[in-house]
Amino acid sequence: MEKTVRQEFPIRSYESDLNGLLKPFFIQSHIQEVAYKGSNMAGAGYAVLREDGIFWALNRIHMRFTKWPAWGDKVVLETWPYGQTLPLWHRNFRLSSEDGVLMDATSVWTMLSLKDRAIIRDLHGFDTSLNLEETALPLCGKIIIPKTLESSPAGEHSAVWSDIDTNSHVNNCMYTQWSVDILPPEYVRERMLRDIQVCYYHEIHLGETVVFTLGRDDDTWYIQGKVGDRLCFVTRLEFA
Repeated sequence: MEKTVRQEFPIRSYESDLNGLLKPFFIQSHIQEVAYKGSNMAGAGYAVLREDGIFWALNRIHMRFTKWPAWGDKVVLETWPYGQTLPLWHRNFRLSSEDGVLMDATSVWTMLSLKDRAIIRDLHGFDTSLNLEETALPLCGKIIIPKTLESSPAGEHSAVWSDIDTNSHVNNCMYTQWSVDILPPEYVRERMLRDIQVCYYHEIHLGETVVFTLGRDDDTWYIQGKVGDRLCFVTRLEFA
């Protein structure tokens, strides 16, 4: 794959849960880092865009797992551009180990103005073709919540200092962490999380209180987060 970035790393103790497996928060953190390297290779990295008052924002992501790496495992995370459907930029990921492919993921990003958060449609020299043969997943779509799903209150969280990143909003990885933490611990401990989808709709800022609702459809859970009347994100977690 041309324009592919590879990053090899071991699973560390502090990245592991009480079952000794990599926490979802940390796999998404690694995805974010390798995505930055991919955008650097394409000539639209963090520093370059910052000079123009622009930043990358994750719009949605879909991760599908066949196996979770454990503490001490050595893994390789790859990323490559998937093309563009204006104004959305698609990027794919694959996590592998000596056991084979552990995860395939696809994501959608937008360029936003730091000043007013307006969507930037400038092509910035990207290849806009879609490389559909280079992925195990379809284009990353929106989460469709079943109309019959019954949701109930699931607590709230006020965004604190450690939730916020350099773009002055809650980092995309935190939404996955919040969503997993809402679920019953005994349920999460006994099952494998095999599919994660997150759709991001509105930024959450320092001090804002997010109110969560939770709905379950067999082994699939739907989490919604609102600030006031504003829907900020939807997460779908499917377990084996």
